[in-house]
Amino acid sequence: MSDGYRPLVVQQALWDEMMATTRRLNPEWSGEQLLAQTRRFVASPEFNPVQPPPHLTGGAVDVSLICLATGEPVDVGTSMDDAHDLSLTSALEREPLGEPGRMRRVLYHAMIGAGFVNYPNEWWHYEYGTIRWAKQTGAPCAIYGGLQ
Repeated sequence: MSDGYRPLVVQQALWDEMMATTRRLNPEWSGEQLLAQTRRFVASPEFNPVQPPPHLTGGAVDVSLICLATGEPVDVGTSMDDAHDLSLTSALEREPLGEPGRMRRVLYHAMIGAGFVNYPNEWWHYEYGTIRWAKQTGAPCAIYGGLQ
């Protein structure tokens, strides 16, 4: 399972959905709290040539694992796009490490080994050639800019 390039119209829809869900689950929160929580899991849907949303560059991918024998998703503790603390890449890193935690490690090490970097709030989100990638790897600049 994967999700890569995402145009701004799709990014806007994801932003709106996350904002609405966060507001529904936390009706007492201020506008600032709602924005902060939404930003943890969805990039701003604004075109900013200096810092475009990662999926808009084509350099971000959301990936998970499937069982080759069955084609079914592998249990990694949450589904992709779950917006809570169990979605943090490190959320299942405790001893004893269960099967979902081991599967996250498999995914993490495969993607890092291929040169990607992980967004730590989402176990499924990896980037290559983006601004985040450049900062985390020490590359002099990003490879990809935003597409309009």
